[in-house]
Amino acid sequence: MVELPDEEAAKFIAASIPSVWALESLLLLKRAAPEPRRKEELVAVLRSSDLAIGQGLARLEQAGLVVHADDQYCYRPASPVLAAMADQIEGLYATKPVWLVQVILSAKNENLQLFANSFRLKE
Repeated sequence: MVELPDEEAAKFIAASIPSVWALESLLLLKRAAPEPRRKEELVAVLRSSDLAIGQGLARLEQAGLVVHADDQYCYRPASPVLAAMADQIEGLYATKPVWLVQVILSAKNENLQLFANSFRLKE
């Protein structure tokens, strides 16, 4: 398996995993593969809200990491590269959990800062 440098992995994570709930959903689905899971099951197991899990699953689906069919979600990367990236993310969460959470949260903070800056008065 070819691993990307942490900086490249961070870019993918920031673009594809919007929250720690999405990360946990990805890892739960990955461990359960090939068996699908309903969103309600993920909400209950992860003790989260329907909204948080739903938004995370939508981003994971857009990223090509999970598929949604018949009201169920399944870990099914769209390519071997995405499968390798999911393996790397899983490894990073096991070895560098604080770093990984910081990457996710900093991406959210950057987006919030860009939004706030759009309201600044120009001189």
